[in-house]
Amino acid sequence: MNAKIYILTILSFISFECCAQETVRLQWKLAPNEVLAYKTVMKSVRDAAAKAKAPLNGKKEKGESGFYALSRQMEKLRGMEPEYYLSTLKETHKGIIDIEMLLPPNKAVADSANLYPIMSKLSGGVMLRGTIDTDGQIKSFYLNNDQKNLVAFFFELPGKPVKVGDKWPISTNLLHADQSFKCDSSSKISEVTVMAIDNTGVDQIVTLQYDIHEYIAGQLGFAGMFGKDGDNKMVMSMTEKAIGKFSVAKGRWLSYEGEIAYDNEGGFSGGKTKKQLALAAQ
Repeated sequence: MNAKIYILTILSFISFECCAQETVRLQWKLAPNEVLAYKTVMKSVRDAAAKAKAPLNGKKEKGESGFYALSRQMEKLRGMEPEYYLSTLKETHKGIIDIEMLLPPNKAVADSANLYPIMSKLSGGVMLRGTIDTDGQIKSFYLNNDQKNLVAFFFELPGKPVKVGDKWPISTNLLHADQSFKCDSSSKISEVTVMAIDNTGVDQIVTLQYDIHEYIAGQLGFAGMFGKDGDNKMVMSMTEKAIGKFSVAKGRWLSYEGEIAYDNEGGFSGGKTKKQLALAAQ
């Protein structure tokens, strides 16, 4: 009897280890001619202090992160932030998926100046174009960095089999500074972690946690020109936190929700801003 119990214990342990080490491959799966569409939310969450320090005026502020510069470009004018954008994915060539981020088809935007139709016409409604392969690896290397960040946030996948606990970086570079910035310290964390793999019997749902953080501190190169030395200290940080659930069988996100926070202290413009990030299948 003791021998049987011992054998059963060993078998149970082996079974547990096998389950714990289960690997899956996350891949985009689109049927021929299918257009996969997501409502893509990048909605500002701004308090009164942030508005006072960094008004949404369509201009890039000195020392401002490229992500928010892109957001300003996409929003164009104060009061014209759409409730969502429409992202579409289509496999145009074998193993290659084209991505377009479009202005919403309806006027889902506050537009007191009635300029939304003009804005849409000038851009053709397209705010971003990018390309990935079915493994979720970015092929549109030529994108400007800010647009590449968006593709990475929403559509990049690990490109290899993964298991619970695995971590990998994504292709983002959130903070930007030019030659006027003298860096004293910097740090960067870029981790996507497999938190769970849930078997439903017909599918495997993979839960991914995003933890992206960038930080720089230093001096703008104008010390002594506009005040005492040290008056031009600048500290910038940017953080993205998100949780996504990916269907292995369907080859697409079931949900993706997060937030990106930007903090700029010092320099010629400062403030804290936040954006809600989300994907919702159409």
